[in-house]
Amino acid sequence: MQYGRGIMETVNEDTDIYYYALRSIPPALEAAGRATIAAYGLRARLFHFEFFVLPDGGALALEVNMRPPGGLTTDMFNYSNDMDIYREWANVVTGRPFSAAASRPYHCCYAGR
Repeated sequence: MQYGRGIMETVNEDTDIYYYALRSIPPALEAAGRATIAAYGLRARLFHFEFFVLPDGGALALEVNMRPPGGLTTDMFNYSNDMDIYREWANVVTGRPFSAAASRPYHCCYAGR
């Protein structure tokens, strides 16, 4: 997901917010995410990471969360991938394979006041 601005600024300034699903993940961000997965040995759980994307395209880690993302983000996963992420999570924790194609064929955006 790509945010229009930082959450802290949005809260402190009492402004609107938007974020959207990226259809392709920048290589440096994907590499940072995969390295974080390896470092924490993550398997069979929903999690999310938050990074700042730097002007040079690099990624700076902000948070590692061992839980599903908040707000409508899981619904946005479903809509942008035409899947049921909760069904897929249930498959994984019960020993069945993750069978949905996470190809991100659609755009999905959240806007709030």
